[in-house]
Amino acid sequence: MKGLDLWYLKPHFLTMMVGIIVTYYGCSKNDSKSKEETPTPSQTSTTSSTTKTLSYALDNFAATYPRNVVIASPTKVSSSQLSLLEEMDTSGPMDTSGPIDTSGPIDTSGPMSSAGDFATTDDFTGKRQALEQAMLEDDITSCGQAIPQVVDNSSAFVECYGQPIAYTNHPDGDASGMFGSLDLGMIWDYGDPTQSSGEACSAAKMNALFDLAARYMDYPLSIHAMLVCAANAKQLDLPAVGESLELTSSISEVTVSNLTITSAVIERLADDSVSGRPTYKTTVSGTAKVGSEQLGKILPFTLVARNTALNDANTDNKGVVNFVVSDFTDDVISTEEKLRVATSVRYLQQSGSLHYRFYLAEFMQENTEITDIYTDLGEVNEIPATATGPLSCSGSGWCRNFNAVLVKVDESGYGQTAYSWLPNAATGGARVFNVQTASDGNGAAYFGYSDLSVIGGSDEAGLYTIKGMKCVPTGSGGLTQYMNTYSSYVQKQTLSLDSTTQAWIPSVSNIRFMPTSTCNWNSANDPSKSATWVIGRAGEHQETVSDYREHQLYSAASYATEWTAPSLPDTENAAASLRK
Repeated sequence: MKGLDLWYLKPHFLTMMVGIIVTYYGCSKNDSKSKEETPTPSQTSTTSSTTKTLSYALDNFAATYPRNVVIASPTKVSSSQLSLLEEMDTSGPMDTSGPIDTSGPIDTSGPMSSAGDFATTDDFTGKRQALEQAMLEDDITSCGQAIPQVVDNSSAFVECYGQPIAYTNHPDGDASGMFGSLDLGMIWDYGDPTQSSGEACSAAKMNALFDLAARYMDYPLSIHAMLVCAANAKQLDLPAVGESLELTSSISEVTVSNLTITSAVIERLADDSVSGRPTYKTTVSGTAKVGSEQLGKILPFTLVARNTALNDANTDNKGVVNFVVSDFTDDVISTEEKLRVATSVRYLQQSGSLHYRFYLAEFMQENTEITDIYTDLGEVNEIPATATGPLSCSGSGWCRNFNAVLVKVDESGYGQTAYSWLPNAATGGARVFNVQTASDGNGAAYFGYSDLSVIGGSDEAGLYTIKGMKCVPTGSGGLTQYMNTYSSYVQKQTLSLDSTTQAWIPSVSNIRFMPTSTCNWNSANDPSKSATWVIGRAGEHQETVSDYREHQLYSAASYATEWTAPSLPDTENAAASLRK
């Protein structure tokens, strides 16, 4: 079975928010609040030979929206990354002192084939372009175009990562057994062990992690873009301080299959105390199809977003978005318990840099109200519940599938990303990927483990920083004692962006090890060479290790000098405007 840690036991998590089929119907643009003025030439933009009237969107309702904020993998190659790589002169140092020029029209020559491709676009710049175009549509009948369609992407499995290892005569004292799937990090250099894609294992795994997790934020962002589009098409007025704008009636003219909006309101809060700029709160509730097209259920959701635009163009902003789906039941585990699946993103977009922290987690619904899930800043609470088993909990914290992502990237998606996840609250350690990429086409990726104890503690960076590699992360019998033993090593791949394969490929890989207390299998710990090892699943790429193997891991001390996790987005001064 394939999946992300214990996710492969729960297909609801793996296909959540991807069962949306979009259809469009003609709608009237008449509205009692509509304005008759004609947009000035300054309110038009030419994109791909089509002239669009921007009307109020850029100057007004974009101030309510987390513009330029998308959740995307740092190793999913975009057209802007390839263009920058091909155009730069690599013979000397690159000048990165100035921002990327975005004054021209949106480039749609890359992965995004049309304005409605947000559902099938997963790279950083492609997502930005698709959401921007969806927000700026003039015709209200097109305002639902960015809502994700059905995408058959049921797991975060990549063949090179987390393969099981069956063994007999383990040198540390267990006669026979199997190390569980998804616990052993990177096994082979390439995402596809046959190397047909050329993509590094670390890049393939990061892409798979983001491909699942990002969909939980893609959905609310696309709903929010739909609201901006509808308000723009109606040319409504933004509310004054202390007032609100009801959009439920207007948004009802946008028909999207499997999505029903029961309430949509934009409120104008007090101006931000630091910048003095307007702050808006958008609240949307309704029902949506959750799960696959065949098995999805219509479930209630709530979306709350607070945004402060930091410049007149509304391109720089700070804020938080949270999104929760309720009433989910886990059919595979055969339980009557209902779940709430919650996400949040806290962001700062400024001077060409996007800085955000993303959370995703599952909560036992009987133990939590929606207000219990989020902190005062509107982020998912990272404190776990008390585990009563791998798949059940008591108390109000998260129970399963906790994901924490900290990112700081430039306008092409280059930068630093730390991704940490735990399958359940009973798990003692978090899996951690660190990736850093640069505009010269070079990068590095690291994998290892961190303690659950760092969650909610004073060491904020600890959750995103690798403590070491657990060469025996799971075990039974005589191996249990090694389960929480950290080696002084991490896995590492140096990466380079290949314009031919359009992928991040491995330059040097320091990932191989054996699942023993020393990370080695050699004459010192197995002089009779009696152990046997079979790596991988039957029917797939499988490897039998028949000779001694020394580890090729990377020094954790060297990693510590090379990697520093991004700091948290500097939105603390806006706490009052972000509070629920």
